[in-house]
Amino acid sequence: MNRFKRCLFVLFTMVLYFIPMNIVSAQEVNLVEQPEVGTVNNALEIEPEEASGIPVAEMLTEEPESGSKEEAVPQTDPVMPAEDEIPSPEMDILAEEETPAADSSLAAEENPSPNVEDASVVEVRTFEELKQAIAEAGTEATTIKIMDSFDLTEKLRIGKDQQITLTANNAKVADEAWQAIEQPADAANRGEASQREIIEEARRRGEEAIKIGDLTNNPLPTRESGAVVIRRADNFVTDTLFEVIGELILGDKESALYIDGNSSVQTAFDDRGTMMDIRGKLRIINAILMGSKNNHGYTAPIKVKKGGQLIMDGGRISQNTSYEKIDPDYTRPTSAGAVYVDPGASFTMNNGLIDNNNGGITGGVFVGSLFGSADTAYFEMNGGLIVNNKSNTRFQSGGQINIE
Repeated sequence: MNRFKRCLFVLFTMVLYFIPMNIVSAQEVNLVEQPEVGTVNNALEIEPEEASGIPVAEMLTEEPESGSKEEAVPQTDPVMPAEDEIPSPEMDILAEEETPAADSSLAAEENPSPNVEDASVVEVRTFEELKQAIAEAGTEATTIKIMDSFDLTEKLRIGKDQQITLTANNAKVADEAWQAIEQPADAANRGEASQREIIEEARRRGEEAIKIGDLTNNPLPTRESGAVVIRRADNFVTDTLFEVIGELILGDKESALYIDGNSSVQTAFDDRGTMMDIRGKLRIINAILMGSKNNHGYTAPIKVKKGGQLIMDGGRISQNTSYEKIDPDYTRPTSAGAVYVDPGASFTMNNGLIDNNNGGITGGVFVGSLFGSADTAYFEMNGGLIVNNKSNTRFQSGGQINIE
């Protein structure tokens, strides 16, 4: 009995195994539909000839009366897909992880919004293009690069809330940061030898400053030398070159802007700067303002009015004239050769060069008011050079700096 059960179990197991693989052969096994009341466990419990008198082996091969014989399926080798074509849950998960999501953050990375550090750049070649670029910039931080030399035929205005950087097609690296003379905190206690070292360093720097301020050793750029220079037009005498109410930055770390005030044109302003009239903020990084000539007035090539701010991080203000000589013994002494700082305004000089300017009351920088004011004018000098400037009147109040 036990042997019979084991044979029956083996046969039944073979049937269950081969049917899902679709490789059952009609010559090997002839399957029939099982009675609905039959189960594996019930079949194992039936005595061979007690249930119906028919041997079990014949029952397995007997066809049901109402059914038909299944069509034989020829045995063939199954066609399996290539190993690299079989999809798997792991591959689906990996594909989902590697596929970037098409969201707004990705679009923002591809098209970053303009800002101060990543401002849009506009190239211009004529005065009209420059004027249009400033107007169209709106309040977006914009860098305008001047590619060719041209004349300025009217005043350009940097409006409120504008932030404009002007540079040009002049490959010149900006000045390195100013390095002050290092003086030990206890220098006074180190004796005369240590103090003399500091004095010698100061003397050496003074000699270097004179050389740097020598126009023979350090000439100004010109169109004839191949530089890109924007210049006051010969017939433009009625106004300043730039009115700054917003923020204007001149030059960048790798290219310089050159502005020529045109010394052949004599303006006569007493209430505005010859080249820059500032009520907002002007920052000079890598630029040269040169060659302007104004007859008289309480002004200079750069005038910083109440509420205005001038920051000089580099660049140069050179060879400007701002006074009127009426006769050999009398001149109008109220102007400055480079910068005029009104009460309520400020000038911070971190680096740069102010040289070879000629003024009335002072050749370089004038700070304050000749008649006094309730407002304070500020001048802070952290570095840079002011050399070879000259006051050309009998009221000489300082060739380089005058603070009232």
